[in-house]
Amino acid sequence: MKIALLALTALAAIAQTFPVAGIVVDSETGSPVRRVRVVLSTHPPMNMVTGEDGKFSFNAPKGKFSFFGERLGWRQPFGGGFGSSVITGPEQDTAHLIFKWYAPGAIYGQVLDDRGDPVADALVQLIRNPIINGRRHASTLSWARADDRGNYRFGPVATGTYYLIATGEPWYAQTLRINRGILPDGTIRPPGEPTPGYAPCYYPNASDASGASPVVLKASAEIQADFTMRTMTGANLHFTCTGAPRCSGLISLYGEGVNGVESVVQQSYAQEMEGVPPGHYTVRYNGMRKPIDVGAGDQTIEIAPQPAPSVSGKVIFKNPGARPQKPLYVRMVNQETGFAQARALEADGSFAWKSLAVAKYRPEIGSAEGFFADQVSVEGAPVRDGVIDLTEGSSAKLNIVASDETGRYKGLVMNGGKPVPAALVVLAPVKETSESAAYRGFQTDSDGSFDFQNVRAGDYFLFALASVEGVEYANPSVIRPYYARAQKVRIEAHQTGEQNLSTLGK
Repeated sequence: MKIALLALTALAAIAQTFPVAGIVVDSETGSPVRRVRVVLSTHPPMNMVTGEDGKFSFNAPKGKFSFFGERLGWRQPFGGGFGSSVITGPEQDTAHLIFKWYAPGAIYGQVLDDRGDPVADALVQLIRNPIINGRRHASTLSWARADDRGNYRFGPVATGTYYLIATGEPWYAQTLRINRGILPDGTIRPPGEPTPGYAPCYYPNASDASGASPVVLKASAEIQADFTMRTMTGANLHFTCTGAPRCSGLISLYGEGVNGVESVVQQSYAQEMEGVPPGHYTVRYNGMRKPIDVGAGDQTIEIAPQPAPSVSGKVIFKNPGARPQKPLYVRMVNQETGFAQARALEADGSFAWKSLAVAKYRPEIGSAEGFFADQVSVEGAPVRDGVIDLTEGSSAKLNIVASDETGRYKGLVMNGGKPVPAALVVLAPVKETSESAAYRGFQTDSDGSFDFQNVRAGDYFLFALASVEGVEYANPSVIRPYYARAQKVRIEAHQTGEQNLSTLGK
């Protein structure tokens, strides 16, 4: 009888469900958003489409679930930022959720020349400046070609800060290259005279990157960004490849960009580029990068292809008795873009990349069990503050000591006795470092909880901010002002600490 009663009690607990309900609202206006498909990651997932009132409702078992919405192909997590989970249970209020919908926008415009003619086939580069793993990293989000009327459009585009660059060549440049024809003013260009070209244009109509202005896109907004390209006398470039009768492959010419992101000026499978405006450029060809200065006259540029950088190495363990039970990865994190490439360890602890892009990288350990790179030694490439400078033809060998001396820290963010969901909780090492991975950020879940796992043992500042938006939590200069009001905590290896917080003001 007792066994049967216990079985019934267990079945009742399993069958018990809790409401997950609320409304999807526009982040700018607060109005209900219809036709959003909301998905709760139960097993199997639950989903529904909101009606005119923007409301949704589920009955879910006790647990922790991710929650996201989709509309017109656009997807975003509950809570914005990097997402908040929904925690269900007998003491949780999940029946009054507010899902703020950050609708994407668009950036569009027209590219004209200084005579008012459209620049057909102009290449417009969209550069974003997002926060990746706690630091801002500029990178190219997308490219767009202008149509025959010079019109271009980027969309849908997430809210954020962007920069735009336009490059192209006059419509008559190709004709001039073929038959040395007539210039737009009716005059005949003398033989051998350089081809006219357009200077790269940085929005709004600046001739160099220092004059570029950001475009701040808000939810649902559409911003018009027009360009007027300046015609100037260009130089003709001829390329020769060392040890080969001719170059085979794409030759790319990159100009000065915004926030370190270069812009494409011209590309050619031939060995000629014409109408290149004077300036400082980088030539890229088969993994080679060569800086050049272009003046008013023709130039012959010799390029010597180099093999791409390679990286190999081995991982040993600080505590030989503590070895991972799950796959362990070595990650090479690009310090300009924030993106990483990963390799799983072989059985003997070795790893290798036959080729990587030329860049500066920080090696890291990725592991579900909390292992991290405690020590890294490098041969074959220069290294500074743990960052390896990989250049053409370099071959770096890494020796990494992995440690599992990590702990856990958790708690709740509460204001006035109420949980604060979607707040940003930051763990910042007391001893400042340039290594972004040493700084941790957590977006609180629906119950205000945070849970940092696999954190390196040591002393940290712990604090919470009301929102994750726009906070470079891995940038010491940005978060340093919060240290005086932060909690100072110590994380012990293989131990769990706990602390409740309130959000700090500005």
